[in-house]
Amino acid sequence: MSFAPDDAISQFLAPLQHLILPGQTGAHTITMQVEPLHQSLPLAPWPETTVQTLHTVGKEQLLARLHTHVQTHHAERLPQDDAACRHWLIRQANRAYRQGLQDEQSISKYLSLSAVLGADFDQGDSGAWARTILQNADIQGSTQRIDQLVAAARERLSTSL
Repeated sequence: MSFAPDDAISQFLAPLQHLILPGQTGAHTITMQVEPLHQSLPLAPWPETTVQTLHTVGKEQLLARLHTHVQTHHAERLPQDDAACRHWLIRQANRAYRQGLQDEQSISKYLSLSAVLGADFDQGDSGAWARTILQNADIQGSTQRIDQLVAAARERLSTSL
């Protein structure tokens, strides 16, 4: 599957954080990833188009990793058409982000729940259990929130069998 920049990607996960630190031998870029990427870059002002391209490439890399995750674990539950699968992936990742799940691991787990329970598992009357967890202000951080959501989903699935 090929991922090309488009408007949906520009909305994907809001701003991706890049930190550019100037140094004596050049600039260093730190990009938020599972393992931070450190690169030496020439010390020069960057045109806005270059910064926007780096921003889009980072989002595309994250989208590709999320796609690999759901294809590896849930291929049979995803739309078979590439465009429909991409649309589903972006839609669900954006929903996860709006729910406060902003790190890659939490978003991957949310995508797994969406694949197993259905794309709208946290909507309507039947999704009240999920919304209770997602909207609970006492749960701090996306890791605790998604872990509680996964545990509740497992419990619901085990009792429905």
